[in-house]
Amino acid sequence: MVTAYRANPSVIVRRYRQRRLGLVVIGLLLTVAGFYSHARHRDYASELQGQYVIVDQVLHGDRVRIRTPDHRLEEVSLKGIDAPELSPAGQPPAHFASQAKQYLHQRIDGKKVVLRFEGTQRRDPDGRLIAYVYLNDNECINLSLVHYGYAYVDRRQTGYLSSRMGQAEAEARRKQRGLWKDLTPEQMPEWRRNWLKTRLLRNKSENED
Repeated sequence: MVTAYRANPSVIVRRYRQRRLGLVVIGLLLTVAGFYSHARHRDYASELQGQYVIVDQVLHGDRVRIRTPDHRLEEVSLKGIDAPELSPAGQPPAHFASQAKQYLHQRIDGKKVVLRFEGTQRRDPDGRLIAYVYLNDNECINLSLVHYGYAYVDRRQTGYLSSRMGQAEAEARRKQRGLWKDLTPEQMPEWRRNWLKTRLLRNKSENED
């Protein structure tokens, strides 16, 4: 005759609580580790504020890879602008994408530049730094790209140079510099076409009022 084994209820409850406590501890440790990693990432970006870095490679008309003083490689998206993108292999590039990249390459490739951040968001969702890039105390290359018609002002962002960038873009468009020469609506990025439609509707509504 086999006697059925009956577990002690108190033992079961104790083991359940221990297992649950273990899972809670693991969760807390993972949370702390993630926060610490994020904080180090964020603090490292803050350390680059106003520091000289070397432009290792120009990737697009508004994106570069830099080498930091401690020899790290970081990608940087130029804040406040949107240059035409080079498309994947086998596809034609966006209007004026090659010219924008070439201009940026000629101006800053291999040179020392200074990064200046604004606000608390120092990186984009892909981990790239978001910064103004200065060749010297007087020239921000982000602004120069807009001034000479190699990039649009990114109206999805705002910053301390937004007003100057808007003026530079208006002048470039008026004088048909760079990408603005014979530009068609289809050649603009989708976000800009949507922005123009929204602005047109808003102006129309204001005039009707």
